[in-house]
Amino acid sequence: MRINKLSIFSLIEKIINTLFFIWIFIILIGALYSDHLFSLDNPYRLSTITGLVALILIVLGAFKFSKFKSLSLPIFNSSKKHKIYLLLCISVIVFSWQIYFINKANTGIGFDAGIVASEVINHSNINDWFRYNYFSFYPNNLLLLYTEYFWSSLFGSSWLSFSYLSLLCVDLFMVTSLISIYLIDKTKTFKTWSIFLIWLSVFPYIIVPYTDTTVLPLISTYILGYTLLKKATSRSQQIIGAFLLGIFAMLGYLMKPTAVIPLIAIIVVELLYLFFNRSKKEDNLKLIIKCILVIIAALCVQFGYQIKTNNQKFVHIDQKLKVPAIHFISMGMHDEGGFSQIDAGPMYSAHSSDEMKKISKKDIQTRISEYTPYTYGLFLIYKNYNNTADGSFGWLQEGNFIDQQPSNFVQNWVYPNGKYLNSFYVIVQILWILALLMLILTKASSENSRLYLLLFKVALLGGFAYLLIFEGGRSRYLIQFIPVIILLLGLSNFSHSTNNLN
Repeated sequence: MRINKLSIFSLIEKIINTLFFIWIFIILIGALYSDHLFSLDNPYRLSTITGLVALILIVLGAFKFSKFKSLSLPIFNSSKKHKIYLLLCISVIVFSWQIYFINKANTGIGFDAGIVASEVINHSNINDWFRYNYFSFYPNNLLLLYTEYFWSSLFGSSWLSFSYLSLLCVDLFMVTSLISIYLIDKTKTFKTWSIFLIWLSVFPYIIVPYTDTTVLPLISTYILGYTLLKKATSRSQQIIGAFLLGIFAMLGYLMKPTAVIPLIAIIVVELLYLFFNRSKKEDNLKLIIKCILVIIAALCVQFGYQIKTNNQKFVHIDQKLKVPAIHFISMGMHDEGGFSQIDAGPMYSAHSSDEMKKISKKDIQTRISEYTPYTYGLFLIYKNYNNTADGSFGWLQEGNFIDQQPSNFVQNWVYPNGKYLNSFYVIVQILWILALLMLILTKASSENSRLYLLLFKVALLGGFAYLLIFEGGRSRYLIQFIPVIILLLGLSNFSHSTNNLN
């Protein structure tokens, strides 16, 4: 029976790895086809294409014929102490760049981020009907509203202040993730740290105070809690891990419901190991106690949040007007698979969530009847491209994102009509392509990291599947899965990856 169970587990693991490889490969093809590289508006189109091809060949050659340990670069051969000093120095430089970037580029932002921030900044001056009912339609943004009100009580309410809130969340996400990596496999800490610094140096969303960035430390902290539960030897550390997992998983869900996808992956993988790959007899009572602690912590957060919402005086909330989840499925079934004002309009005109559900169900039935299996398959491929191909994570893609004209170097780097915007797009697109290449070549270097690689792959596949089913249409929604992506990149072992190519 033991052999049969292990065989089943190995088969499931191979299926997950194969599906992950195929899906990332499809995304890689889309990323290589991106308009950011091949647009006629790109003045460096030919040199970009040539350089990209050469870079990919160099990377593949390095994977095929070299091992990082054998490279003669100082950073790989230096002592642990020197690596720490070097990365600390680079971290200070990157953090200084982030501060400079915020001070030069912060501005009013459109779409939902602007609605929430404007509610805090200009509360008494908002008389628009839609904004009055906005948090009735989308109560999922209430925790962001509470967070910004609390932040404003300490540091004032302005776009600059909220940009620093976003910066704090992004950098806290890096710190908690590095702690997790250290606990999982300390030999991967420096590589993960380096990947973070590269990403932070080209991530402009720190000037966008929205759930995309504020949810990042919540996800990474509950992953840290799970890691403590798995890796800690002392009872007190495991209790801390249980509470971190429960508290921050619930906070993540309240900040952005899709933040629970990695949690679902944790549950799925833990069940797989429990039933098919249990290497030793575990104490069932201890396991039950851990689960109870996690649930109690989550319920306490939910209870406190509900009390806060029932007694808040910030905004008007009519619970009967909450837009149902089925609406986002309906909206994700046509055009580019993203937000549609045509679909959203009837939701705002409806008198209750039940009426919204009826409208959405009717729209789904109509749209399904318009597809054949072949045309729907093509639509999903097209939507997956829209969801994942853009290495800028949908920068400037939302309506009314930034209206201001650029007036300095930083603004010319990331604002619409900026002189260097094409260069920004090219750089982040190439980095995204390299990240996808690394994900394709990801392979566990030890049994120690095997569980986590499987877990993060399941989480990322779950995220991709979710975006295919629900509203997607732009790669901004991938930001919430960056905790999983960077941890996967950090744990990957390139000296073993050439077996994948073979």
